[in-house]
Amino acid sequence: MVNAALEVLDPGILSTVQDFGRRGYERLGVPHSGACDRWGIAVANVLLGNIPSAAALEMTLIGPTLRARGPCVVGLGGADLGAVVLRTGDRVAPGTTHNLRDGDVLQFPGDSGGMRAYLSLRGGLDVPLSLGSRSTYLPAHLGGIKGRQIETGDVIRGISTAHEEMGARGWPERPSLVSDREPELRVVEGPDASLLPAVLDTLLRARWVIGPSSDRTGVRLVAGDGQAMPVHPPLVSRPVVWGAIQVPPSGEPIILQADHQTVGGYPVPAVVITADLPILAQLRPGGSVGFTLVRQVDALAALRDRAETFRRATERLRRDGLWQDLWLNTAG
Repeated sequence: MVNAALEVLDPGILSTVQDFGRRGYERLGVPHSGACDRWGIAVANVLLGNIPSAAALEMTLIGPTLRARGPCVVGLGGADLGAVVLRTGDRVAPGTTHNLRDGDVLQFPGDSGGMRAYLSLRGGLDVPLSLGSRSTYLPAHLGGIKGRQIETGDVIRGISTAHEEMGARGWPERPSLVSDREPELRVVEGPDASLLPAVLDTLLRARWVIGPSSDRTGVRLVAGDGQAMPVHPPLVSRPVVWGAIQVPPSGEPIILQADHQTVGGYPVPAVVITADLPILAQLRPGGSVGFTLVRQVDALAALRDRAETFRRATERLRRDGLWQDLWLNTAG
């Protein structure tokens, strides 16, 4: 049997193959990359019996139009980009699976809920490994499909050759971490918090607007209330992490995301906690966000709570007798 496949009729705004990213190459200047919303990609994968970190398609704002080459089943996670099967008019919501017939066209016209959605095929997407990962890092043309976003005419294939239909399946708990109100991201003090107390204080008090130049490297912020951010000259460059909030001389903070650089010299007054990175990934330009300072112990408790919530959901799927041997790597 041949692998399940989807032909790209229209690529949408920005769709790339991502998994949980590549580890161990930061010392060489290679970013981690991977899915911005790990919760979303994990849900899309586990619904099909894949490991949570399997390669899937990350779609941004307005997704692609895809035609099934033979019967296949897809799983969706992350934001609601309005997925619809044109033949039947069936809507496919995040946190569900859907069986496609040969020739069915699946379209993602975009919707108001979040920034990024994920589409999985059984076994994960079949693209070559690059430095131990299938994730796409666009600036270096690394990974994914020839190191680029998908294009019209591409054929996206799953690794598994299983084609039997599945019953409709839904995530048994909340499938998406897209916020239904103006989000508050939890942060811990960064390495420069004590050096720049006024900067940290302004960051926490202001309401921030998501800038239009935000991307997979970083979410750029503009003060929504005209609050001026005290600035500090750049420091000696040092390693930076996903979720670090940098304050450049412009005074407009940048929250680092999956494709962030490995070192930087802008001051870092705070860092978004790991448990809230999926919420960060779903912030849309023009929306707003605030910040709440928590302790390290609270950040760890929040991460354990996320992992436990995911574990409960996968256990419910197991009890239904759908599949076995799922595993979760929440933080890594």
